[in-house]
Amino acid sequence: MRDQKPVSPDKLTLKGLFQEIKNDLDQSLSSKDQARLDSVIPAADLLNVTTVDVISRSKPSRFKLADLVLPSTTENEIRESLVKVRFHELIYKDWGFDAIDPSGSGCVLNFYGPPGTGKSRGAEALAGELGMPFLKVDLAELESKFMGETAKNLSALFAEAQDTGALLFFDEADTVLGKRLSSVTQGVDAEINMTRSTMLIEMDGFTGVLVFASNFPENYDAAFRRRISHHINFALPDLNARIRLWDLHLVPNIPLVCDDRASLLHSLAAQTEGFSGGYILQAMRLALPMAVNTECPQDSQLTHVHLEQAIELVKRGMREVGGDVQERLDNTRQLFGIKQDDGTQQDMTPDNQAVSLSNDDILEAEGV
Repeated sequence: MRDQKPVSPDKLTLKGLFQEIKNDLDQSLSSKDQARLDSVIPAADLLNVTTVDVISRSKPSRFKLADLVLPSTTENEIRESLVKVRFHELIYKDWGFDAIDPSGSGCVLNFYGPPGTGKSRGAEALAGELGMPFLKVDLAELESKFMGETAKNLSALFAEAQDTGALLFFDEADTVLGKRLSSVTQGVDAEINMTRSTMLIEMDGFTGVLVFASNFPENYDAAFRRRISHHINFALPDLNARIRLWDLHLVPNIPLVCDDRASLLHSLAAQTEGFSGGYILQAMRLALPMAVNTECPQDSQLTHVHLEQAIELVKRGMREVGGDVQERLDNTRQLFGIKQDDGTQQDMTPDNQAVSLSNDDILEAEGV
């Protein structure tokens, strides 16, 4: 068998693949098979899409900050970050701050907080405020099974954002901003380190707007944290924010039955303390089908009973399907006196013997 050369991703089109196959099999193919393969190659050229092309495409932003319901502190921090972008030329060029901060040519923000608090929509709204296209990275498609190709795909995304002037957004960013591995024993470890080193290089050279979002920012490597200019906390909505969220979700055409909408909104907000916007949306998805009169749909009505039943179902899911598992783990660690320092879970027993329990051990002990 002939030695096979790796195919570069920018050449990896359907036409290129067929041509590579034909070149490898040319000597062994019959004239009939060669003719059939020759007929397929031109048609494949119609689907001439590179691997980088299918990873992501920038698009116009659908939102602005006015479309979001955020705690006032979060919205104020986002608006403060906008000043750096809009007046970058003044601060760095006219005032000469680029002499002190030469790597501050771009704006790097980190949105962190619980799931469902609006981090992804916040990034898109930021792009809308700036009048920039929005380029969201699909981390699943970014990764490649070919050694070294993930880093190349990452560089291609930064180049695309730079060329198109798009805001570049990484969701679940702790995947790519985690600590680099000090002990490399496998090829996959080297790939991880290569990707994270590439991210550092690209961040330093990027002059646009870059936004990361994560539920676990504590997992970021210190080298990445130092390069982020704004860390913005997306907290769970307070009472006033929950009232606004319920008002937003109860759209005008819903056949809502209530004597006083304001009182209903306040009641719903009070019952959903600890809910993110995502959980309120989930409650609405459960409540609306309850309101449908299947025999006479035009007589359907949504009542406070439907909404309260839906809220209880969401709460049950939070209790029983793992929404509070991490909190329970932390409580159990505290009960056993197990500390978590530098990623370890250790404490000293009276016999001065170290005890280390994994998450699975604790859950099993709890009967979960």
